[in-house]
Amino acid sequence: MTTARALGQRLGAWRSFRDIARATRTLAAVQGQRWSAHANQAALHLAWTRALVEHFGTSTPEHTARGVLVIGTDLGLCGRLNAALAAQLKASPELEGRALIAVGARLLDELRDFEPVISLPAPASLEAIEQLTSRIATALETAADHAEIQLSILLTATTTHDGHPILEIWRDAPELPGLAQARRSLAPPIVDLCAPSRAREGVAALHLRARIAHALCVAAASEAAARLFTMSRAHEASDRSIRQQELDLRKLEQEAITQDMLEVRGGSRS
Repeated sequence: MTTARALGQRLGAWRSFRDIARATRTLAAVQGQRWSAHANQAALHLAWTRALVEHFGTSTPEHTARGVLVIGTDLGLCGRLNAALAAQLKASPELEGRALIAVGARLLDELRDFEPVISLPAPASLEAIEQLTSRIATALETAADHAEIQLSILLTATTTHDGHPILEIWRDAPELPGLAQARRSLAPPIVDLCAPSRAREGVAALHLRARIAHALCVAAASEAAARLFTMSRAHEASDRSIRQQELDLRKLEQEAITQDMLEVRGGSRS
């Protein structure tokens, strides 16, 4: 019965792990829905700032400041998300020489060959994204010193059905569903309350912050999707192991019962 007891203990441990996997999977699903909703709202805001930039036009700056924002994660259970981002950064020569801003403690562990200008924790809420956006934009504007900011964003834009991250480099705002409507709303006749030259600087700052906030929301949604896949696979694996161990335990118990019956029968004959 010692073997049966040990098997029962392992079975209990697997059941506890399955409960943890189920809870984590549920949390990842809820977080994914929440971040997807935030990303959709951020995309609408970004569409309007993009339309404003087009409306007021762009100036021809004497100098440009180039930066790259890489968005990773602080948490685990996301597969090779951070490692894939680091590998993509190394494999992208067009990003060399740019001021690097890294988001995510685990990503920073993968960027051993790089020296980020600033490294920040990954956001866990919309409020944290707003604060992080302000810090990143302020750092870029301070480093640029009135030069035009050319920001590339490396992030996990989505994940495949089997949990692999799909990485993208956004050199400008991606295609946005609300952009056409925003452009129509700003089409003439419209009254500008200030000269375009005065509005350009403020609009550019607004657009920069909208790009960063949108990218952070999209990356958070992709991270949740990757974690959902990982924990779904862990839950399925624990289910298979539990079924097999339950079968082994029943078999062992049946063998013990059979052995007891044989011993009783042998004793009655003697």
